[in-house]
Amino acid sequence: LLVASTPTSGVVGGIDRSQWTFWQNQSWSAATNGSTTLSSASILGQMDSLWVQLIRGRDYPDLIIADNVTYRYYLLQSRISVGNKPGGFEVQRDDRRFYFGNAALQHASQDAIDDLERLSQPGQRLLVGPADLSRTIYSDVVFYYLFPELVPATYYIEMDPGLADTAGSRLADDVASADWLILTNFWTGWYEPNASIHFGSDAPNQVVADHFCKVGDYDNALVLLYQRCDKGDGVSPAGIGLGAQRRADLEAEIAKRAKG
Repeated sequence: LLVASTPTSGVVGGIDRSQWTFWQNQSWSAATNGSTTLSSASILGQMDSLWVQLIRGRDYPDLIIADNVTYRYYLLQSRISVGNKPGGFEVQRDDRRFYFGNAALQHASQDAIDDLERLSQPGQRLLVGPADLSRTIYSDVVFYYLFPELVPATYYIEMDPGLADTAGSRLADDVASADWLILTNFWTGWYEPNASIHFGSDAPNQVVADHFCKVGDYDNALVLLYQRCDKGDGVSPAGIGLGAQRRADLEAEIAKRAKG
């Protein structure tokens, strides 16, 4: 690995960078150079665009350094291209599309999308988050993308543990301000040996129980759709369907690891 401080001049390995541009440091931005957003759908074309700039005869890179997101995009599409993995499972609304990793996520999400489209009105407020809002380790922000006419109802577009779920955060107030909630159990039981295993404030779950009515339950609570109502169902979204079992599995895993 060589990153030159003067990329357009100097000789390395007998090759003068000022004469042979392929020997210069190269960079590629999906947004600037590729006029697109880096994603699993665009990664191969973006990588190829940079790769062809680095080849001269039999000379080509034999080491690629990438962050985890870029690597996972590339690995997914590489596996698909050689038939090792089926392609993404598409959800769609008008001309906007997104690809999930399996059919269960696709079907539950598409059903929720169709119902929200039928029931909602432009200008209403939408909040997206995990079904257990006391552990905000992720948020499926694709639903905001698919409903551009709805206003995001939260400051926490990306839910982060220790921030959105901490006691005293504004999340409970954000939930109360929403007209619609899409809550998912996609990653409810996910375990990592860090602070994300800790549960935070249950206040946002209580707001859902007190002020929202469940209007859609898709694939045993893989996706839940709520509408604000005068009197809520009185049930925490964290305890519905497969979410309850995944939380129990997580707690069992935490206890097991605590014993060493």
